[in-house]
Order: sequence, then C-alpha cells, then structure tokens
Amino acid sequence: MTADAIAAEDNGRHLHGGTPWRVVLPFVLCNFLFLTASWMGFVYLPIYLRQELALSSGQVGFLVGTYIVTTLLLIVPLGYLSDRVSPKRIVQVGAVLFMLYGGALAWGRTFWLLLGAQLIGGAGEAIVVIVLPALLFKDLKPIGRGRRVGLFVAAATFGFSAGPLLASLLLYVVGAGFRVLFAAVSGVAGVLLAVSVLLKDAPPLRIHLGDYLGDIRRREVLLVVLAIAGIGVHFGQERTSYPVFLSTVRGLPALGVGSVFVIIGVWMAGLMLLIGRVFDRHSHVVVLVGAGLALSGGMHIVTPYVGVFGGVVVVRMIHTIGDVIVVFCFNVLIASIFPQPRMGGNAGFMYLFRAVGGVVGAIVAGQLDRLVPSFKLSFAFAGGVMILAGVVLLSHWRTLRRVAHGIRGDASI
Repeated sequence: MTADAIAAEDNGRHLHGGTPWRVVLPFVLCNFLFLTASWMGFVYLPIYLRQELALSSGQVGFLVGTYIVTTLLLIVPLGYLSDRVSPKRIVQVGAVLFMLYGGALAWGRTFWLLLGAQLIGGAGEAIVVIVLPALLFKDLKPIGRGRRVGLFVAAATFGFSAGPLLASLLLYVVGAGFRVLFAAVSGVAGVLLAVSVLLKDAPPLRIHLGDYLGDIRRREVLLVVLAIAGIGVHFGQERTSYPVFLSTVRGLPALGVGSVFVIIGVWMAGLMLLIGRVFDRHSHVVVLVGAGLALSGGMHIVTPYVGVFGGVVVVRMIHTIGDVIVVFCFNVLIASIFPQPRMGGNAGFMYLFRAVGGVVGAIVAGQLDRLVPSFKLSFAFAGGVMILAGVVLLSHWRTLRRVAHGIRGDASI
C-alpha cells in the first residue's frame, strides 16, 4: 500500500472518533518503563564509574559522551527505517538492546567493555525514543488527541521520577550494590519487551528521502524546528548546570537534589494530564506554546537568585508549568504537521534538532559557568533563548494557525 493511499484511508477514519484507549495504553506503559530503566541507570552511572571502578574524569566523560553521540547519530536513520519496516519490531529490538546494556554495566569491569555497553545503550535509547512515539502518532486521530498525548508524555515524566527514586531505594535503603542496580535496569527492560507485544504495528511503506525534504521545507515546519532547537538549548544548559547549582551554590545534599527531581517529576506528570484535557477543549496550540516558552524562560532566569530549598522547589514548579506546556504542545505539533505515513523519519529530524540544540546549550553553559560561577549568566542565556523562541512563534501565529485548528500536515493542506 502506498503512503498516499494510507493517508487517504486515515483521513476517512479520523472523522468517526479518537484512537481507542486499548491502542494507546500499551504505548503509555512502554514509555514509562523505558524512561524508568533509562534514568535508573543514568543517574548513578558517573558515581559508579568514579567511585567503584576508579575511572578518571576524562574516561567518565568519554563514556557518557559515547552514549549521547550514539543516540544522536542514529536518530534520523532509525526514524526513516521505522517508516519502511515494522516499527513494532524495531521497538522490540531496542528493548533487547537495553536489556543487554543493563547486563553489560552490571558485569563489565574494564573500560572497553563499558564502552561497548554505552554503544549498545545509546542505540537502544535512540530506537525507543524515536520509534515508539512515531508509531503511536501514526495512528493518533485528532479527536481526543490532547488527552492521549498528555498521558503518553506524562508516563515519561513519571519514569523520570521513578527511575532515580528506585535507584536510590536500591542503593541507600535496601543496601544493594551497583551491580544489582544495573541488573534491575535489565529487568525493567525485560518487562518493556514483554509489554511491547501489545503495541499496534504499522505497515511498512515505500517512501523516498525527497518526500521528507518536502515536509521539512514547509514554512510552519521551519518555525517549529527553530523553536525546538531553542528548547534543546534550554534542556542542555539545565542538564549541565542545574544539579551542580543545587549541590554547590545552594549546598543541597545528594538526597536533597534527588528529592527536587522527584517532586518536580510528579508535579510535571500531573500537569501534563491536566493540560491534555484542557487542550481537547481549547486547542490554541500556538498561543499555549508561546506562553509556555515565556513562562519557562522567565522563571529559569530567576532560578539562581532563589536561596532556600522551599523557594527553589516553588520556582521550579512554576518554571515547569511552562516546560510542561512546551513539551506537550511540541508533541502535538509533531503529531499534527506531518503526514502519518512519514511520521518516523520526520519525528527523527525533530528530535535531532532538539538534540543538537542540547549539545550547544551544554557546551555554552559549561563555558559561561566557568566565567560566572554563580550560574546566573548561563541561566539567563538559556532563559533568554526560550523567550526569544516564544516571540518568534507568536509573531508568526497566522502561519501556524491551521495547526492550532488540528489540521494535519498531509497533501490536502
């Protein structure tokens, strides 16, 4: 079946109701399980490498960087592949790779074995992060889209909280060692593999690379690309500077830093569910994302000026209202502006632009934090980029108006 035939068939089905929840819920559970496994392994990996294996800072940085670069290099090829072969099978391969990743971390003691583990883990993450949402968006109908996207993204946010929490419980409450922790990562990935059997698959298609270039060159898509890259800058700076800011400038212990992440993660997940319901009633996505960018950027600039633990949590809760709106709206935009048959490759491009922005944000933040150890300059830089992205989108709201009305980016537009 050709891509155009499937798009025409989808357009007919979309008139009769939303995507059934029995189709959506396995995707939600898989998203939660993967983010839980990913953050269980990631949050304490640098500590394990330094304290248990006595690797140098340079070796630790190289291993973590290998994971990130592997994911980055595979994003677009895997997205394109998921449009041409069974995306469900690709997700299952990703789950198997993550099982091997956890096992390799648990039993690998040499630098080269750990390097292999990072390559395997980066490939597994690239598969699940790109192909899983693309497969869901291929079958996502406009009716009720907000609640379904909201629940899917909220599951990832719950995983972001559950992973570090479970890792902390295993290490500091149960008293298990790092090997048990990484074996648990492999176990959660095994559950992911079992649940992935329930995913609804999509048929493989005959698609040319030129079709994707035509999708990306549309004006509204270029505006979204620019904004997504700006979001990536913000997340890159935040991931680089925020934990260090909490521990060094604000003097929070390790448990306090972890508590902030858990509190904020649960708060964001609840907000995501609420925003999904609101969006289905008032789908002004361009206004929402512009307001979210401005709120997130403004509160990000304020963050380094807050001095007490309670104030840090309150400011971050307000800041993450903007983050939740932005993440939710961009998932809706990706699901709305691209043809469903080419969702995998185009979603890969979007995530690539965000990842590149994240690398830029991390590098710039590292340099700014060296110049201004109070972190005020790097937070102002990232917050300013968010506000600028919001201004750009709002100034072109007419171009994006059709997306706000839920019109799909297919050949009929």
